[in-house]
Amino acid sequence: MVVIYVKFLLKMTNNDRMAMLDYVDDMDHMHTGYADKEIEATDSGVAQKRVEDNYQCDTSTGRWVREPSGPVYTNLTCPTLPDSKNCQKYGKDPDHLYWRWQPDGCDLPRSSPERFLSTVRGKRLAFLGDSLARNQMESLLCLLSQAETPTKAFTDDADEDGVQEWRFPAHGFTLMAITTRFLARADTVLGADGNPTASFDIHLDAPDPVWASRLPELDYAVFSTGNWFFRTNYFSEGGRRVGCSGCNDADLDDIGVAHAVRRVVRAALEATARCRDCKRGLVAFVRTYTPSHFEHGSWFDGGYCNRTRPLEESEAPSWDQSVGWELRRAQIEEVTTARKTTTTARTRFEVLDVTKAMMLRADGHPGWHYDKRSSGNANDCLHWCLPGPVDLWNDVLLYKIAHISPPAPIQSSPASRQLPPAAADETARRANVFEAIPLVARKNALALIVTCVLALPALAILVLGAVPSAVPSMLGWRTTASTMAVEEECDVSRGRWVRDPRGPIYTNVTCPTVADYVNCQKFGKDPGYLYWRWQPDGCDLPRFSPAKFLAAVRGKRLAFIGDSLARNHMESLLCLLSQAETPTDMQGAGAYAAGFWRWHFPEHEFTLMAVWTEFFVHAVTVAGGNRTGPFDIHLDRLDPDGGGGWTRRLPELDYAVISGGNWFFRSNYLWERGRRFGCVGCVDPGIAHFPISYAVGRVAHAALDAIAACRGCKRGLVTFLRTYTPDHFENGSWFSGGYCNRTRPLEAAEVRSDSVAWELRAAQIEEVRRVREKTAASGGGRGRFGLLDVTPAMMTRADGHPGEHHHRWKGKNANDCLHLCLPGPIDTWSEMLLRRIVEFSPPSAPPQ
Repeated sequence: MVVIYVKFLLKMTNNDRMAMLDYVDDMDHMHTGYADKEIEATDSGVAQKRVEDNYQCDTSTGRWVREPSGPVYTNLTCPTLPDSKNCQKYGKDPDHLYWRWQPDGCDLPRSSPERFLSTVRGKRLAFLGDSLARNQMESLLCLLSQAETPTKAFTDDADEDGVQEWRFPAHGFTLMAITTRFLARADTVLGADGNPTASFDIHLDAPDPVWASRLPELDYAVFSTGNWFFRTNYFSEGGRRVGCSGCNDADLDDIGVAHAVRRVVRAALEATARCRDCKRGLVAFVRTYTPSHFEHGSWFDGGYCNRTRPLEESEAPSWDQSVGWELRRAQIEEVTTARKTTTTARTRFEVLDVTKAMMLRADGHPGWHYDKRSSGNANDCLHWCLPGPVDLWNDVLLYKIAHISPPAPIQSSPASRQLPPAAADETARRANVFEAIPLVARKNALALIVTCVLALPALAILVLGAVPSAVPSMLGWRTTASTMAVEEECDVSRGRWVRDPRGPIYTNVTCPTVADYVNCQKFGKDPGYLYWRWQPDGCDLPRFSPAKFLAAVRGKRLAFIGDSLARNHMESLLCLLSQAETPTDMQGAGAYAAGFWRWHFPEHEFTLMAVWTEFFVHAVTVAGGNRTGPFDIHLDRLDPDGGGGWTRRLPELDYAVISGGNWFFRSNYLWERGRRFGCVGCVDPGIAHFPISYAVGRVAHAALDAIAACRGCKRGLVTFLRTYTPDHFENGSWFSGGYCNRTRPLEAAEVRSDSVAWELRAAQIEEVRRVREKTAASGGGRGRFGLLDVTPAMMTRADGHPGEHHHRWKGKNANDCLHLCLPGPIDTWSEMLLRRIVEFSPPSAPPQ
């Protein structure tokens, strides 16, 4: 019997096998998770049965505990993360990410994007509510994008008020957010002058048609509301005003926020229960109210939220102190009433009770760590960072859906969808026999069969001593050349430094162009730092080949554009390539004054350049200052003439490698449209303070957009952004006694996870992603854009700087813990660059 079933299973696709595994797991949940309860006969006399939830785990009560593994995704791995919730990009301390909700007496499973998508295969889910409903949708979008990249199908939210629709085509799943501030129809109240006010006239008994019209297409609806009721509002029922909240109208009763919320939730659930066109089996959730955590004010009067860890339970408002608890109680009671009064099995009503968990997360809001250009520089203590505590809501949602909904059916192949009558009868007979087997027996049999099938590769290894090539193909695992290429793709940004006894391919003696400021061997540095190589996780980064590089760039021009670390990179590549061909200096002694260096490799007609720019945009020293002091940085004005005039050089290039960041680590002032609007690193009162990552992101934005819009540039121009690399000063800085005397790479545990370097890297990566999407969507723009992500590798190389082993600059006795020795770890950058160039363009044909 097992052999027959194994043969049957071997003919199934991978998706079929995964669906069966999910089915076995879900059958187990369904068997233990809840029980059937009889419902009394309805008025029509027809007995109804409903499966009522009797979950063994009450997720609404518990505590936040430390979770060292952090979130399922990061702000770098979520392709849809909006800047309004991207707290890491704007410098928020990451400690808020390392907590998980521990329900009392049980465990809440960690989110599984694959399981969620399997459970909702072929379904449509919508979040209906205000901007916090959209916040939850954005969280779920980030979570699910770790398993499948979504496609934006529709939006009418130019001002973030409307409908967003995303699709996961591989699973046939649609995710939506439908903005409705009150769930009910609401009209703006006009003032005596005829202009709109901040108040609304809310029709408590009239559901908002924006969401009501979309209800019939849904399988799951998640309702939420509450935050827009905290203002002066007026309430109507049956077409007449019946009260208000926060008003001073002597003719109207102040019915309170909780009562108003109760009434709109009741109307929404009643309308859902009455919906004749809705799908049978629609599940309607009500997510309970979650509070803001403003302290000493609100949105526009100085309120802030700068907590760095969850509140203790004793710090949270008690049941009788916060209106949030009243709103929660009203919402839960309305769901309970809807369950009792609904007389059909068409719709099921559930609660996502997250109030207590979120009462404690005052540390999970953006605060001032977000893009404030559209918010008037207000702190945001209402919405939630992504990733962050809001992801809990979708953990609970998945837990609920998994216990409510049977798994999606296994999809048959097109050839098997239509069977001859005899075969159809036989199939039906077998299905009936299978259904007659008791549930537990069926579940155990399926589990045994799947276990046997999945054990076949291990059995082959035990018997044959290796995995035979027939096993992967027998099980339907991918083995084609195209898919293997995808699976073997090397992410060179993640890895570790390992010992390499061969050392570098050049020395300070064999490189004719090495400069004294990075000639560490000449000035006595211990050579131990030279005998390491970067080992990416799961693959190899080939050792640099000067001949291969020169072949790939034959007849081309490449420029490193940025500060002195860009020049440092150019000098490293110059040393590497000089092992194959001696370069010619085309600029001479005036290069430093001009901020422009040019070298030529005549045998390969290749030109290598470095172009100086501190900020990419126009920047001038603050009046009365010098170049070691603060700058006025004009974020919306490029820098065509400063330094080496980088924008003027663009049209002659085939490859551009841009980089920057180090000049922002001082007091600098930010300008836009001719006025100063903020600063980084300053102590001036009365001016908005921005994190360094904000400024770095803005100049990267300006530089990449300028390149994409360059009319005179070559259409095949390839631009790489090299991510930020940190200095490693200890106990001081350049001229205050800082040093770097490490003799080996740092261990991973020694690298600070809260370093600003990660924030700068995140800002730069986000800008590359943005410009790629922009140029792809417009179909215009010049060339392509790529990353040289060197930050993770260089965070550990505190041993690779000159330190005291260099030519002292202008006689100043400063240690150099910023630039990198030649040869040294910086040569890895060119190994990564060669790999990327080969990926973007194959080598030119040799001359005839």
